[in-house]
Amino acid sequence: MRALRSVVGMTPAPSSPSLPTAPRSRARSVAGAPRIRSSRPLRLGVVAGLALAVGLGATGCTVVDEVLHGERAGSYDDAAGLAEQRDIDWVPSDASAIDLLESSRADGTATVLLDSDEPLPADCVVVPRRSGPTMTMTTERELPETYKADEVSLCGDWAVLPTGTGWYGWTPVTEKASDAEAPAT
Repeated sequence: MRALRSVVGMTPAPSSPSLPTAPRSRARSVAGAPRIRSSRPLRLGVVAGLALAVGLGATGCTVVDEVLHGERAGSYDDAAGLAEQRDIDWVPSDASAIDLLESSRADGTATVLLDSDEPLPADCVVVPRRSGPTMTMTTERELPETYKADEVSLCGDWAVLPTGTGWYGWTPVTEKASDAEAPAT
């Protein structure tokens, strides 16, 4: 048998069972070295991830605030610009540097800060303060100390306090116009 195997070029079967070997890769270069897989999908993934990060970085705060915090912020140069977005009756016509923070949910909650030299409309009444803003406005501008105020001006559905440069208001409120003190006679 040995002679036959050597003539035919056959090798004897192993006497003990051998461990399975890993299949050979079919992808081989011309020289027989393993082919390096393309890194193109990885590069595309990295580029897509960076583009997503940059996109969220540019608008991420807005998206996060609207979705997670339920807040939408806007800044307006004047009362006319604000009126295009939201109708707030008590905002003086000379209002400028207007910052609006409002709920992105349909509950009407909002806080506004603005500069103005004009007084509030005559239909605003002074009442004891019972509410405070439910949304926290983050700004470098001066905000009144809401919870130290004993009284607020009630302008429709808004409570309004004076600031050093204008007005700060919020809605919803618990104050009622009937809470206003009757003028002395």
